[in-house]
Amino acid sequence: IELQPRDKTELIDLARYAISERLSHQRIELKTSDSPNLQQLCGAFVTLKRLGHLRGCIGRIFGKLPIYETIQKMAIQAGFYDTRFSPLTKEEWPLIDIEISILTPLNHISSIDEIEVGKHGLFIQKELSSGVFLPQVATEQEWDIDALLENICFKAKLPIFAWKSADL
Repeated sequence: IELQPRDKTELIDLARYAISERLSHQRIELKTSDSPNLQQLCGAFVTLKRLGHLRGCIGRIFGKLPIYETIQKMAIQAGFYDTRFSPLTKEEWPLIDIEISILTPLNHISSIDEIEVGKHGLFIQKELSSGVFLPQVATEQEWDIDALLENICFKAKLPIFAWKSADL
């Protein structure tokens, strides 16, 4: 998906709107978008950072809703329902930066040599266990490929060398 600068600005505005409304009201009415690009169905994540530190991150790997709707819903989830953090407060809201990640369709890889650390995100799944990392996670954590693979297995609650298994 190729977003224009105005689309990117609109997505940030929609995420800010959704969180601001949620801080003021229990129920909100989501906004719509006239942009054809934002009508597309694709996976997306909303990451919230407070003074440069992770404050919430929730997303959908697969697109089932128009992207403008997904972003608003994931902004609310990241701000209020990421179980790693307490719900966002009005006091800290001015300190929050929003990052939006739009996902390309998943590609199955046959070799770890196909993974470019910092460029590719990862999704691992085995039976009911799964984990996902956006591309920037490895860079932010200064992981090499081995650390990235071990950490995604750990996140998915799999043995850290499960990525070597042929049945993934």
